[in-house]
Amino acid sequence: MRRFSLLIPAVLLVGHAASAQIFESGSTGVDGPFMPTKNVTVTLPDDGVLNYTIFNVPSGITVTFKRNKANTAVHVLASDTVVIDGVINVSGGNPVATTAIAGLTILGGIGGPGGSDGASMGQLGHAAGLGPGGGIGPEVTAGKKSDCPTAGGGASLVNDGVTALAGYPGQCDVGAGGKAYGDSGYQPLHGGSGGGSVGVNTGGGGGGGVIVIASSKSITVNGTILARGGNGAHSGAYGGGGAGGGGVIRLAAPEIHGKGTLDARTGDYCSASNENYWGACGGNGLIRVEGFDVDLTLEPNAKPGLQYAFPLKAVPYPLIERPQLAVIGVAGKTPYLAPNFGHAHQVPGLSLPTGKDIAVTVEAAWVPLGTKVNVIVNTLGHGQLLATTDGLAGAIEKSTASATINIPTGTRMGTIEAWIPSVPLN
Repeated sequence: MRRFSLLIPAVLLVGHAASAQIFESGSTGVDGPFMPTKNVTVTLPDDGVLNYTIFNVPSGITVTFKRNKANTAVHVLASDTVVIDGVINVSGGNPVATTAIAGLTILGGIGGPGGSDGASMGQLGHAAGLGPGGGIGPEVTAGKKSDCPTAGGGASLVNDGVTALAGYPGQCDVGAGGKAYGDSGYQPLHGGSGGGSVGVNTGGGGGGGVIVIASSKSITVNGTILARGGNGAHSGAYGGGGAGGGGVIRLAAPEIHGKGTLDARTGDYCSASNENYWGACGGNGLIRVEGFDVDLTLEPNAKPGLQYAFPLKAVPYPLIERPQLAVIGVAGKTPYLAPNFGHAHQVPGLSLPTGKDIAVTVEAAWVPLGTKVNVIVNTLGHGQLLATTDGLAGAIEKSTASATINIPTGTRMGTIEAWIPSVPLN
């Protein structure tokens, strides 16, 4: 499959005259000016695209976003200037405790918009984080200590999650870190994957979200943009849940200036080397700055670091042709929840047969015919089961494909997800 990728120089230094070159954000201006006077949570439209004239976040103001049904990335488009002196936050959430029917349960952190959720800790054991690079829960191994399992960290688009190390080497169950699933030119952009959980008492951190900010004039960042993964966790013994992978920050404008902070790292309270026996860290995310005239004073405060390019379309395809994917059938059953189109899709609530092959059917829109879709079955205590569908067939507006996957006897199900490895763009 031909990948949509970009040639990115290590450092882009361009004179001021270049800023006269034309770049259009694509904003229709229908949402008017954005100038909040207090902290605000913006509800994303179905396509995740916000069309402003001016976008101005004053100092002392924090802007967050409520995920839409398809969990798309956030696209902030401005026909005029963008000024960020406050905080924009699309980070993944931390694991939280709740009281469930079976007692105390630790829910995995919610992914930021466009990112995936961390694994939850239930009464049934360890689990993998959601997303194409979810951190793996520890494999249960007979004879190993039960009080020190450690889960792997979630991957980001461009970096693997960390594989857990045991508090007592060779004596504790550990989980692998998730694997990176794209490159810096990947489309549609997806954020971090969730960290794995352990069945002791810790969930995984949510993956960092995705924010694309584009202006037809200029972007100035003297504040902070956060797309971090959610935190890892400690079980209270010698292990814990993995942190979420970092998300994506993408800025595109003729001119980009400022001395602010851009942060797309994995979460805190995690370990890259088993220090303090926390759950494993996730992969750091992607920060991408696209402009003709870029002020490099942003660079010292960019974590994990900037990639540079000339500005490309903020939304690289017509919105009506946004690539979409859904799981519509599992073992001949229709999912209990109405399937939501999204680049990654989870289906909870199905009781599936074990010890036999089952079929998983997916439906896509505006994905090239012939594309093969990855299917991930996250199990509780038994890692992940992987399969690939046959090529999508039908019409570009609606196509389907199926995969056959064996569910081993005794497997306890978690979630089922589908994933498009890459969407080629013309």
